[in-house]
Amino acid sequence: MEDILSLFSVDIEYLSKFIMMPREEAIQTLKTELINIVYQEL
Repeated sequence: MEDILSLFSVDIEYLSKFIMMPREEAIQTLKTELINIVYQEL
């Protein structure tokens, strides 16, 4: 899972700028959603 998160880390950082909440909270939300998507596909 760490490999997947690190693969998308640049994209997550970029996208977090467009979410109207504190940066760290936006990053955490994006990571959580990515993890949910990955586990749904398993």
